[in-house]
Amino acid sequence: KQWYQRRVRGSDGLLGNTAANRSVVRMRGIPYNTDKFEILNFFNGFTLSENDIYICFNDDMKPTGEAYVQFLSLDEAQRAVVEKDRKHIGPRYVELFLDR
Repeated sequence: KQWYQRRVRGSDGLLGNTAANRSVVRMRGIPYNTDKFEILNFFNGFTLSENDIYICFNDDMKPTGEAYVQFLSLDEAQRAVVEKDRKHIGPRYVELFLDR
């Protein structure tokens, strides 16, 4: 998706070809200062690494409050949404959506 290439910064700069083989969860409402380690902690109990997390930035490279997380399977992504939707990172609750 071209939209990802412009708005998402990960370790390789964008969601790569592996996105086709894995399920992605969109996070909305994360605090602007959230880093990848806080997102890993949020998804404690799931199999993820830093490279699976993509934090969104606007054209001025300021965080938008959104992130994308790649899971190993659709089942794992669905479980994450069910278990973690509207849970908190810091003072804010985070909404989760499957982004297939």
